[in-house]
Amino acid sequence: MPTAAAPPPAEFPSLTVAQVAERLGISEATLFRMLSRGDAPPSYRIGGRRRYWRESDVLAWLESRCREAAL
Repeated sequence: MPTAAAPPPAEFPSLTVAQVAERLGISEATLFRMLSRGDAPPSYRIGGRRRYWRESDVLAWLESRCREAAL
C-alpha cells in the first residue's frame, strides 16, 4: 500500500497550489495555465504529482512583476 508523500521540512517553507493561487488572487486553474505557459513562480514536485512553491520564490516573483509594471 503506497504511503502519502511527507511534507517538506519546516525550515523549507512551502506553499501548495491553493495557497499560491490565493496569494496571487487567481484561481487554481489560472495558476495551472500560467505554469503551462511558463509564466508562474518557480515550483518543484515532491512525490510525483504534488507541486509546491518556496514562499521566498513566490515573493521574489511578485516583486519582479511589480518592478516590471512600474517601468
